Amino acid sequence: MTANLKFGFFKKIYYDQKYVLFVLFLFGFLFEFAWVWILFKSDIGNFVNNYSAYLPQSITNMIGFQAGSGMLTSQMMSFGYAHPLILISVAFLPISLPARYITGEIENKTFDIILTKPISRWLILSQLYLFIILSLAILNLGLFLGTWLGTIIFTIELSLFTYFKISLIGYFFYLNMAAVALTVACWSHEKGKMLARMIAIIVVFYFFDVIIRMLPEWDYLTACSYFQLYQPTQLILESASYFVSGFISISIVILLFIVSILQFNRRDL
Repeated sequence: MTANLKFGFFKKIYYDQKYVLFVLFLFGFLFEFAWVWILFKSDIGNFVNNYSAYLPQSITNMIGFQAGSGMLTSQMMSFGYAHPLILISVAFLPISLPARYITGEIENKTFDIILTKPISRWLILSQLYLFIILSLAILNLGLFLGTWLGTIIFTIELSLFTYFKISLIGYFFYLNMAAVALTVACWSHEKGKMLARMIAIIVVFYFFDVIIRMLPEWDYLTACSYFQLYQPTQLILESASYFVSGFISISIVILLFIVSILQFNRRDL
């Protein structure tokens, strides 16, 4: 019976979120598929190629493009992995799940029911984070599969392994974001306030990144930006390191997960 209880929380999350996960997977898959069509088969792609050189430098810096690099199409393709719509949709689960299943359970006093059974507290966090790990793997795989299918349907030649590596770095980045959210959740008492704090953190980090990219005089602050851990256009141009980005994200995940467990074990539920 104890063995069954160990995975009960994971099953609860799965049954609650399986349709949400499917919708997010489908959206990411179709978005990247459509992105291939837009860039290579539509008039929009031709317009971008013809007029991108006339964009102000502040705009190209904000998007992350390097004009005149000879790799405009590759940069545009990689931008599809960091498009604001993709960022919002993929970040939905790693932010909302800790709010609902950690802070929400604390707020509603429903952890009392779970903890009356023989299960260690750290297993609760482990099951939640395991679901997030698997969910983000599925979502990022969906992004890559959308690109892959687009290249087949529209007979486009792309270095698919490069885009697979980009999706992998994105996977580590969103795991990093989930670890931040989990830590915030373990220190919060109300779901609404936890979500507000986490959204505020992400918005501040995002706009800080946008501002320093738009202002050349602030370029020295680039290394301090959270979102520099996931810059697909820079990865394409090899001006950012896959290894460094992945290593920092994984290190943050491990550190914050340990901090979350320590806080969750000592706090009142």
